[in-house]
Formats: sequence, structure tokens, C-alpha cells
Amino acid sequence: AEDAPDGIDAQVWQQLLEKIGKWRGVVVCAEVADYVVMAVGNGEDAIEVVEDVKVSLAGSEAFQFFGEFPSDEVVSLCWWSKELSAASQKGVSYLPFFEGALEGLRGSKLERGEAMVEALNDFNHHWRSRRTGEPHDFTGVVLVGETVRLEGRGGWVGMGLDLRIPLKFPKAFSALKKVPFIRAHWKMNSEYVRHGQQQVGAGMRLLNLILEEVMEAMGDRAEGDQEEEEQMARWSRDLSKGLNDIWRGYREYFTTAFGLEGAFVMDLDGEMIPAIGVEEDLMEKGRIPRVAVIKPVVRRESLSESWDIWEKASTNLFGVLAETLDQPIPFPSTMTAEKDDLRTYFFPLPFATEDFLPSVSVSDDLYILSTSKGLSESLYEAALEEKGAENDPGGLWVEVNADQLWDFCGVWIDFFEDSRKAAEEIEKDELEKGEELVPRPGQFGADPFGDLFSDVEPELLRGWLDKLRVLRGARFHRSMEEGIPRTSVRVTVKR
Repeated sequence: AEDAPDGIDAQVWQQLLEKIGKWRGVVVCAEVADYVVMAVGNGEDAIEVVEDVKVSLAGSEAFQFFGEFPSDEVVSLCWWSKELSAASQKGVSYLPFFEGALEGLRGSKLERGEAMVEALNDFNHHWRSRRTGEPHDFTGVVLVGETVRLEGRGGWVGMGLDLRIPLKFPKAFSALKKVPFIRAHWKMNSEYVRHGQQQVGAGMRLLNLILEEVMEAMGDRAEGDQEEEEQMARWSRDLSKGLNDIWRGYREYFTTAFGLEGAFVMDLDGEMIPAIGVEEDLMEKGRIPRVAVIKPVVRRESLSESWDIWEKASTNLFGVLAETLDQPIPFPSTMTAEKDDLRTYFFPLPFATEDFLPSVSVSDDLYILSTSKGLSESLYEAALEEKGAENDPGGLWVEVNADQLWDFCGVWIDFFEDSRKAAEEIEKDELEKGEELVPRPGQFGADPFGDLFSDVEPELLRGWLDKLRVLRGARFHRSMEEGIPRTSVRVTVKR
């Protein structure tokens, strides 16, 4: 127990070691036709060999799943029990820091100790509730044909995602002019979202109680100084009101603005940021990632209400901060840009471009949190031109377009080569002039990247890249099929 890793409760660690100490791992291998069969169990009694296939694991309902696939494409099969699926989730619901804080608060002499324990109990309860799920026997198969496929049925079904209801939101992807590097879409379980909101509420209560306790202690230290006592009381009141207003805006308005579906998009085609010291050649050739998270909007007015409340609360909190530092700290003003009914909000930044401008874009139907205003507008336009089926199959979808990644890497290899040639030309000119404008390696300390890149030739990198281009992309889909989770991974390779 004394050797428990950092962040793990010593008692929990000891219980885990005791359970592991009772394990008696047994592995049985056999050759059946062209396959090697391996079984792993806890103790000899966990594995039973039978002669009649009909009463064996191979004759079970779970193994009928394998009959869906052509035998000549099967590379390997696997199965594990629902007990193992459940055991794989053990410990996920344990929060070392918060569980430890709970133990520390119990029996404390803090005036608000009991209320803190109650808030932290609620926080941990909702965390654990969000980690619940249902285990199933898992059956999986790897197939190699025109594509490489991993097909599975069963396993752990967590509370977070609703895998049953068909999706409407991802239709916009079909209208994008260029296929992004990564695109994903899903639908959250309403109970999971509800527990998350209540967990945030418990966290805000706890934060407020801690703040009140700290401000009261600071007020006690200022006892006898009437001006400082009044200042501490005012700060405590303003900070508490600010946190309560932020929570009220989140609870009453922000959480009611969205549907349960969501999407994530990442592409690698953004233009470089114009900044001092960035060469013009890099500006023209270089590319940067662009990322966006999208939610469907069901009540746009709720977003306006929540922002109005948060802006006033933040302004007051900045006022308290300015008073503590004895200098003005104004709350930064946002700027807006409009395109049809899409309004984009952002803070002004130096060197900002269409492809590098962290922003929030809102329309009657979409909420887009993005690093790129241009990407947000592209997604909005694609949503207006959606070409998908009326409802896409439900579940979690993740699609990866590897071609865009390889093109992105190729652009940066070209830039690396051009930069290296330019540096060599500069060094050559210096030597001819007998000058030393560029420091020698190690002159001002070790070069942290010298050993990594000094011997790497661009042609070698291109060779590696050409080999990787055999991988064209991948698609992951997880849904429900007759009450059982179904998983499919398809990897497309260049033949």
C-alpha cells in the first residue's frame, strides 16, 4: 500500500493488488486446420475442452457472427466474456484527487465544511453516474480483402452516446467542397448530458463555498482595519455574485440552446499566419490545421441571453481583479462578422486571418466553435446545401482522409528542403567573406533539434512519405444492432 503510484488511493491500490494476487493465468493453445487457437482464463477450471462443437464456445450464438464474413478473408478471430468487458471499466469512475479531497473535508473544522462535503459528494456522484454502462460478450474478426476490416459485436456500451437513433446532422458533410482530414459525428445520451450539467452545478457550488471560506479568512486577518474589512466583504460579495451569475447563465439558458447531436471537423488546408519573421515563401506554401466543433441550435435566443449574463458577470469579475492589482483591466470587447444569418463573434488578434481566428459562429441552426472563421463559413454553406440521405445511420462515426495528411506533410518537406538550401547558401557566402554571422553548432549551448534533423535528408523523408501513402483513409462506425453494440473499422489501402 505504501508503494501506491501517485494519484492512486493507497487502499484502492492494495485491493487491486490483492485481486491480482488471486489470479492464476492459464493459456491453452491448439492448432485447428490453418489456425492457431489460443484461450486465456483465470485458473484451470476457467477453460474446459469439449469434443462436441455444438456445446462449445464455437457453437454459441455469439460465434454465429463470424458466419457473416467470407472465410478466405478472415485473418483472426477473438472473443471475450461480458465479465471481462465490465472489468475493463473498473477504476474509470474513480477520481483520486476529488475522492482524496472528500476524505480531507470530512471532519474538518471549516465553517462551510459540511456544505463542501455535500457539493463534492454530488460532484463525484454525477461523475460516477456518467461512467455507467452495460457489458456484453465481445466477438471480433479481422478481415483482409479489398479493404482491411475490423468487425466487432458486443463489448462495453457506455452511457455517453446514443447509438440507437439515426442521425440528421452529418448530412452537411456531403456538401463540403473538399473532404477534410478528420470528420466525426455523434449523438449524446440525454441522461449523460443531464448528469454532466448537474456535475458542473456541484462544481460551481463547491468553488463558491471555497471562495467564501477564503474571503472570510482574509477578512479575519484584516480585523481592526475597517477599510480593508469592508473591501474584503465587497470582494467576497462581488465574486460570489459573479460566479452565481455565470452558473445561472449556463443552467437556465446555455444548456437549453443545443440539440444532442455534435460533430468535429479538422482539415489541414489553412493558409499560414502572417507574422513578423515568417518568410514570404512559407506564407505562400505553408499550411496550418483548422478545427471546428459543431452543435445544432434549437433556441438561438438562449445563447444571446447567456452571453449577456456572462459578459456582465465577467466585467464585474475583471473589476475585482483590477482593484486587487490596482490598475485597470477592461474586459475585452468582441467583434462580429455576418454572413446571411450566420454571425461570428471573435476577439481581435494580431496577425489574424480567415484561417486563424478563434471564434464562435451562430446561425438559426448551427453553433460552431472554431479556430478558423473561414472554416466556420464553409461548414455553414455546406449545411445549407446538404445532400445526404434523410437520416444517416445512428451511432458514432469517425472518418479519416489520409491523403490530406500526406499532402500536408509533403508541403512541409518541400519547405524544409528550401529552407535548408537557403541556409547553406548563407553559410557559403559567410565563409567566402571570412565572416561568421551564423553561430557555430554548440556555440550558445546544445541545439535541441540538431541531432534529430541534421542527418535527415529531404529525399529520405519523401521516401518514408511515399511508403505511407499506401494508407488512403479509415472509417470507424459504432451503432446498435438488435440491442447489441456493433463496431466496424474499415481501412482503405492503395493496391
